[in-house]
Amino acid sequence: MFFNSTARMHHEDEERVVFPPLLAGRDAELIQHVQRLQQDHGWLQQDWLEMEPTLRTIAEGCAWHDPALLREMAAVFCALYIEHIALEESVIYPAAKQSMSLTEAAEQRRTQGTPG
Repeated sequence: MFFNSTARMHHEDEERVVFPPLLAGRDAELIQHVQRLQQDHGWLQQDWLEMEPTLRTIAEGCAWHDPALLREMAAVFCALYIEHIALEESVIYPAAKQSMSLTEAAEQRRTQGTPG
């Protein structure tokens, strides 16, 4: 399932590649946003681990689940994911792209011997 593999790898990549340079910066608000996304990763993982067994049994044809509880769990999961993605797209990825561009420009100047 997507949330057992692809989404988990996406979060791991963000934690390893995208977040560290932003956390090392001086923008306190940006750091707070990154920390929020890190916290979201934990909550999303926990929510998925609680919801996935029910979804798996439904996919296998079992009907023992509580539909109201599943609706509630899915609503919480989806709302958090929507907020998470909105923050990534509007703040984190643009900042990461800018940070990478600045890093690449500095590296290029260094390798060419051009003053910064």
